[in-house]
Amino acid sequence: MSFSSDARAEIMRTSPDDRTELRVELTAAYILAGTLTYRGKGRYQVSVSSEHAAATRYFYALTRRFESLVRPQLQTVSSAQLGGKTRYRFELDEDETLIMLSSLELLDDGAFMGVRREPDPAVFASERLTLCWLRGAFLACGWVSDPEKSYNL
Repeated sequence: MSFSSDARAEIMRTSPDDRTELRVELTAAYILAGTLTYRGKGRYQVSVSSEHAAATRYFYALTRRFESLVRPQLQTVSSAQLGGKTRYRFELDEDETLIMLSSLELLDDGAFMGVRREPDPAVFASERLTLCWLRGAFLACGWVSDPEKSYNL
């Protein structure tokens, strides 16, 4: 297992208990690892994917915990376009996508296609919420090398 995988596993041993912290961590995942499909005014579909099965399962579970009305579909995707690598994702249908985008406070009529692609600036006004954002960002798409070798983050 890589150093990043070990770090990711350690971070995932606990998850936020506070609903605001949970929202911020999920927002990082949806913005950084999510794919939004625009299907017309007010109609979207979102999927969240990662090359890390554990991280995908983690965000899947957080999504279910955060919004009980949402039942994402887990998928495994492998293709030659990905260099033969396997990616893991979960997908929400259109109605579930609207529920999640609203709950994560990402719907914004003034934004491109009606969805914000950056977090609320208030997230970075609090150290606690900034750490939640960084946690979600790292789990969604971050990596770190072993500091015994050379340090990169």
